[in-house]
Amino acid sequence: MVALEHIRIRQMNLLDVEKVVELWLDSFPFVQFMDKVTEAEKIQLAPVSYPKGCWVATNGKAILGFVITTKYDADIMCLHAIAVRREHRRQGIGTLLLKKVFAVARANGFEAIFLTTRKSNFAKNLYLKQDYEVIAETDQDLLLLKKVQKITRSEYTVLQDIRMEQKVSHR
Repeated sequence: MVALEHIRIRQMNLLDVEKVVELWLDSFPFVQFMDKVTEAEKIQLAPVSYPKGCWVATNGKAILGFVITTKYDADIMCLHAIAVRREHRRQGIGTLLLKKVFAVARANGFEAIFLTTRKSNFAKNLYLKQDYEVIAETDQDLLLLKKVQKITRSEYTVLQDIRMEQKVSHR
């Protein structure tokens, strides 16, 4: 078990891609081969195409989890993929990643974050605990949305950190 104070959430870089693809493949073994190839290609392009939306959770030695978002339109961010290594699940790492997504969405002026997930996906409970609401469903899938609202005092510090990270990464 890893103490959360030892977890750092940072932007994904190109050196992380191989480990992130490996983690994605391990986390979603039920996905068909061609979908895996397409997904691996998307992950490889993500840090270049939308660097603000790609984050990894690390303990300084290994990548323990990741999240990839994309800009759906001017006001909506799409949570494309999130995963945590099996041996580190249910320790708060997924929550840290979702909080980072929310802070980034707020810092960049998005009004909402949406995602789709299988009804059978255990992570749906994590999304619901983080105030994502079910706005549509099919036989197998859920469409969830979280509204991005005004900033609270406790989140102000996180926003300052994000802005500093963005300034440093642009140098």
